Amino acid sequence: MFKTEVMFICGLVSFLIAHILYIITFSKAKKTDFSLSGMILLPVIGLSYFGILYPKILAQNGVGLLVGVFVYLLAILTMTYTGILNKNRPLTFGVLMFLLSDSLLAFDKFYVETPNVGYEVGVMITYHIAQFCIAKYHQ
Repeated sequence: MFKTEVMFICGLVSFLIAHILYIITFSKAKKTDFSLSGMILLPVIGLSYFGILYPKILAQNGVGLLVGVFVYLLAILTMTYTGILNKNRPLTFGVLMFLLSDSLLAFDKFYVETPNVGYEVGVMITYHIAQFCIAKYHQ
C-alpha cells in the first residue's frame, strides 16, 4: 500500500470519528424527530452517488476500502440528517456543504482519472464554509 493510500485511510477514519461526534452533538440538540425530505432524499442521493463510484472504488482499491467508504457514507448521511433535525438554517447549510465537500473529494479521488485542482479548490471552499456554519451554530 502506498503512503498516499495510508494517509487517505487515516483521514477517512479521522473524519468518521468526527462525524460520529457531530451525530452525538446534533442528536442531543435536535428540535424535531423526523424530516420526511431528509429521510427520503439523503439516502436516495447518497446511495445513487455511491452507485456511480462503486465500480471505480472496487476496481482501484478492492473490497476493503469499498466497505470503509460505505460506512463513511452512512456516517456522513446520518450526520447530515441529524443536523437538519435541528431546524437551524446555518447548521443545515453547513452539514449540506460538508456533504458536498466530501462528495467532491470522493469524485476527485475515485472517479476522475487525474486529480483535478478545480475539485480540490471546491473541496476546500465547501469544507471551510461547512465548518464556519457548524461553528456558528454552536456559539
